[in-house]
Amino acid sequence: MNDNKPFSLLYPDSDSEGYRKLTESACHDLALDVLCAELTENQKEQNMIMNVISKMTASKETAEYRKQIFKDILDLPELRKKMSELFDKI
Repeated sequence: MNDNKPFSLLYPDSDSEGYRKLTESACHDLALDVLCAELTENQKEQNMIMNVISKMTASKETAEYRKQIFKDILDLPELRKKMSELFDKI
């Protein structure tokens, strides 16, 4: 990635497209907090996951991209740890 082109884990083409942020009551009704707690015990990771999954996109391509990224992060604990350390620094 030497071309200095922006890179995003949320958007496949690095351009932030429109999304709808779910309301707190919608997140509660969908039990997203329970889902986050099942995925990780780490509160910081739960907050990061909630921040992503509560922003809904209408784009099928973006949803598929995010699903693949999430699977990699979930399946690779060392990657998750390094990302968390990096986010602490920025």
